[in-house]
Amino acid sequence: MARATVRHRRPLGLTFVLLGGALLTLLAPPRAVPSVQATTLSATCKGELHYKSQAGLMPAACEQASIVTTRAVVAAADIPFLSPPVDVMVPGWPQVAANVDLIGTPQHELALMSGHNFDPLHDETLQLLTNDGTAFTTLQQIAAGAHAEAVSALDVNLDDRVDIAAGGDGAVVFPQTLSSTAPLTQSVQLLQPGLVDALANGDFSGDLRADLAAVSPLSDSISLWHSTLAGSLLSRTLLFKTDGYSALRIGDFNNDGYDDLAALRGSGYLTDSVQIFLQQGDVFSAALTLSPETGGYLPHSLAAGDVNNDGLDDLVVTAGGEQPNAYLNVYLQGPSGLISTTTTLPAFSLPSAVVIADINHDGQNDVLTSHDGWRTLSIYLQNNSGALSPPLQVSLPYSSRYRPDALTVGDVDYPYTPCLCNGAARNFERIRYGKPGLSGSRGAHKRPNIMAASNAERIVLVSCASAHGSPAADCD
Repeated sequence: MARATVRHRRPLGLTFVLLGGALLTLLAPPRAVPSVQATTLSATCKGELHYKSQAGLMPAACEQASIVTTRAVVAAADIPFLSPPVDVMVPGWPQVAANVDLIGTPQHELALMSGHNFDPLHDETLQLLTNDGTAFTTLQQIAAGAHAEAVSALDVNLDDRVDIAAGGDGAVVFPQTLSSTAPLTQSVQLLQPGLVDALANGDFSGDLRADLAAVSPLSDSISLWHSTLAGSLLSRTLLFKTDGYSALRIGDFNNDGYDDLAALRGSGYLTDSVQIFLQQGDVFSAALTLSPETGGYLPHSLAAGDVNNDGLDDLVVTAGGEQPNAYLNVYLQGPSGLISTTTTLPAFSLPSAVVIADINHDGQNDVLTSHDGWRTLSIYLQNNSGALSPPLQVSLPYSSRYRPDALTVGDVDYPYTPCLCNGAARNFERIRYGKPGLSGSRGAHKRPNIMAASNAERIVLVSCASAHGSPAADCD
């Protein structure tokens, strides 16, 4: 296991972002420099350095130049199952997003966590956006604390209403009330040591209810919070050594019916950067470590789901720098569980946030990934043989960083005409039980949207039609 000698404790860096034509610089608190040699802008780098390169965590990797050169990017309107992207301006500085169903309308709401952008009215807040089929409006805004890093939706107090958990300076839970105009109450702080930089939810106690998992780099741990009638109660802590920039996902990686954990170390580890914790009952064991191909850079995010149409949960990991040193690592599950050997697919530069969803309504999951600083969304469609095809690339507005929870899939703008579609889209978390409080449920899933939280006062919404260009064409 190769690890940087100096610990990176707070996943914040010196980040340059474009906002309204002005270049803003966000300065993080001073930090020790890891053993990776610090990098500077070279003569060959036409854009800014990636935030991990600026921090000296990996070799130099460049964002796209401000003057875009010609490359093979397809307009969303030219892909039959995508509509043109909608650039939605929102108050604040959105960092992470989740689609949630809080008020019972046909379309979901969008929960956004904002960072600091010298806007006291909207900085460091949780915002709930709703869409009436024509435009987004803010349903509720509530203070959420600093350093938005992760967000997850689950029922933490077993009242059959979805609540929201936020990760940043600690873990914060926002319980839901019966109000349709202000559905969330004031936050409940969980006693979590230091920064929380990754969240996920799954059944960790065998009661078919969603519990919360939270990564704390300061304590090298994953805390498991059991959902009870009294709210979230700490049930156990797993040892997980990480230097920050973590990601966390849930899947059944040995096909035994229990939710397992996949945790990614996005900093400080050149090998053994993904840890698999297998559950048996409510007991977890660190059963497997994975070393995705990084090209000498770092891994960035991961997602769990069936990507070869065999009904088993697989794992995909984004990693690397600029192409050709950028990769989508695919770990398939075999008869004995997850296979530790990766199938490495070439990726476009700086692949980051990744989700698994059936985006073209053919009954097979596809893989979507955003790219830090490269104004691009890649879509790997699964073909009829169960393999992922070379990616389609769609243009997006600029964002210097997509955190693991900055990309999500769900229906947030369907104009009140629900249908039951073949190959219904999945959320980025797995759909399994159809029980209240778990991530998604089987049933009336409509036309999915792809939502990317940009760090420039905007979200990007890409609507999905059917494979025939019409959302009604694939409905029963």
